[in-house]
Amino acid sequence: MDPKIVFATALRANASSMIAAHNHPSGNLSPSKQDKQLTKRVVEIGMEEP
Repeated sequence: MDPKIVFATALRANASSMIAAHNHPSGNLSPSKQDKQLTKRVVEIGMEEP
């Protein structure tokens, strides 16, 4: 997932907020270390001021 694409899509849709989710084809519901890192980065990007 590329955060630039996620935020560009939200901006083009004039979104004022977003809810992010994804599935694990394996059925494992526990987030991986990479899942947690990516989520943290997306939140940080969303909170940055211009």
